[in-house]
Amino acid sequence: ELGERYHARIGSSDSTEPDSSAATAEFEDRLDRLNARLTWLEVEFSNALGEGSRKLEWIVVSVLTLAVLLVEAVGLTLTFRTGRRISRGLAELTDAAEAVGRGDFGRRLSIASRDEIGQLSAAVNEMGRMLRASYGELEHRVRERTRELEEAVRARDEFVSIASHELNTPLAALKLQVQLRKKLFGAQ
Repeated sequence: ELGERYHARIGSSDSTEPDSSAATAEFEDRLDRLNARLTWLEVEFSNALGEGSRKLEWIVVSVLTLAVLLVEAVGLTLTFRTGRRISRGLAELTDAAEAVGRGDFGRRLSIASRDEIGQLSAAVNEMGRMLRASYGELEHRVRERTRELEEAVRARDEFVSIASHELNTPLAALKLQVQLRKKLFGAQ
């Protein structure tokens, strides 16, 4: 409303009014006071806006810092757990391989995953099964060959015994004849 009255006064340019310069001075004074108040409000608004901006910046930086820390914590946790799982799987594989090397072919690994560790566990289990079957077959062959060898040794011993008896029988008769002849010829 003040602005409209000022604009109307300036636009009328009627300087015949006796109080026009006094009214203009008063109006300009009121306008200066209003301008000062508006300037103060503008400064306060700028300060409040700057403070709000700084608070918002602090909140954004804090949230981003927390997000980074959270992502790092999750990443480290996953890395640690994955590393432990791999280490545990490799330790079980090592134990099983050593047991198979000592002849414990019945040692079985549990297959907990489909990853490389799980595939390797399945391969070690299959290797143990195949070695157990091979050793079983080999032991069967050894028992069979041992039985055959024992039969051959028994047959040889029987043959030697019979042959020895058969050789000793004619030799005994010859020996008796030689002794008898010595007695007969030795007495003459």
